[in-house]
Amino acid sequence: MDKIMKPIKLTTLLPIILFSFAVASCNGDSSDSLDSNSNTSVDSNTTYTVTFNLNYEGAQGAPMSQTISYLGFVTEPTEPVRIGYDFEHWATTINGTIAWNFASDTVTSDLTLFAIWIETEVQDRVFYVDIPEYWKIDGGTVAAYAWEGESHNFEWPGIKMNNVAGDVYAYTLPEQYTNFIFVRVSPNEPIVDWNAQTADLNIMQAGNNNLYIIGEEIVWHDDNPANVCSGTWSIYLAS
Repeated sequence: MDKIMKPIKLTTLLPIILFSFAVASCNGDSSDSLDSNSNTSVDSNTTYTVTFNLNYEGAQGAPMSQTISYLGFVTEPTEPVRIGYDFEHWATTINGTIAWNFASDTVTSDLTLFAIWIETEVQDRVFYVDIPEYWKIDGGTVAAYAWEGESHNFEWPGIKMNNVAGDVYAYTLPEQYTNFIFVRVSPNEPIVDWNAQTADLNIMQAGNNNLYIIGEEIVWHDDNPANVCSGTWSIYLAS
């Protein structure tokens, strides 16, 4: 006698149906996830450009940019110099308080690192001058004459500067003066103007520079205001 099949209740099938949907759903998510990961993977040969911004107006001499592989490390550049400021660190934003860690931070895109500075409390400024060979004839040396309005640091030709290295001499310019001239003078006291000098200089011209390099072209003053020695501004790093 044939057995009569009992009808299967819906309540019995429902868990089976739900389980099947769950398995299918999981498989689909896994596949999508794999596809997604494969689409966002980065070629190991991919490189990015890292640039350095000194982060102040008129800045020159920023470190060279670097080409870095994906997840590579940036080579820390030589610490930059800015007159009147102390260098704090490199950061990814112009006001960044979090320093870039060259030992652990990695590159994942093109990147600009900004120099972060702290203004120093020093009020007086030290200026340096590199004198040409002909200024040294007969033992000639250099003095600094500074002024502001009717006030000046000393009677002409100024105050004899201190030799710091080779042909480089230093003078600490008091904060109340913004204008100065470098003058060739006699080696012995009282110093005498020895017929050569720079044009009028000032701290605005110097900007963030502190070294004035006088050119080697021979120019004797001969009491002619047009006969002044030209030069270029640079930076002297005191040891």
